[in-house]
Amino acid sequence: MFMKNQKLLFICILLFCINQFSAQETVIYDAYPYGQEAYLGGKKQLYKEIHQALIENKIEKCTDSSQSYKVKLIVKQDTSVLFVKNTDSVYINKNKCAYELSKNVLKYLKNWKAAEHKIGKLNAIYEFDFYPSDLFEDYEENYMGVHIDKNIPQFPGGVMEFRNRFQKNFNFPNQDFKGLIKSEVYFMIDKEGFMTNLIVKSSPYNSSFEKSIITALQKLKKVKWIVPNNYSLREELYRVKFPITMNFD
Repeated sequence: MFMKNQKLLFICILLFCINQFSAQETVIYDAYPYGQEAYLGGKKQLYKEIHQALIENKIEKCTDSSQSYKVKLIVKQDTSVLFVKNTDSVYINKNKCAYELSKNVLKYLKNWKAAEHKIGKLNAIYEFDFYPSDLFEDYEENYMGVHIDKNIPQFPGGVMEFRNRFQKNFNFPNQDFKGLIKSEVYFMIDKEGFMTNLIVKSSPYNSSFEKSIITALQKLKKVKWIVPNNYSLREELYRVKFPITMNFD
């Protein structure tokens, strides 16, 4: 009886080990480790090779230039990739051409890099924005995937660059405050491309917090935004809404 139980225990342990090993083989990390690139040469090279593939293979561009698609991939340990389809069918139908193009162009991209950790190479998810209108004739060298709508003013480097520079400048000295603050920041871009008419509204109201926001944004007032060619002819200036939410523990 003891020998039977011992054998059964051994089989259970063996099955557990096999299952654990299989699970380790299929682990997929939700993002690349900080500082690692998923493509040899980084994003600039990725978009450059996408552009080259579209042009050299005479792939037909979308008739609707407003379409875009957020590409999601699993880059495996052997550097092969799996396309992960977005589950939002409405989103795909709205951007059907961009969706199909992004899948089509993947077969021409050969320089993927697996994510790495001290334990070795990993399976990991990688995402990038795909704007077809930026990647055909209008492609510009060193493009990084930041789409510029040429009909409205844009901060150099895009909205994320604006947010990053704001966060770098922001300093809230009131260490005693605890809780959540939501703010709405509004400003205009004048006809020369500079910020003007800055308004900040916080909830709950906090004068020190609003002052800190204004101080941070004042440091960006000398940065000239990229404006459309006919922007100076507009009757109304472009208005930017910049929401800010911070939680102080």
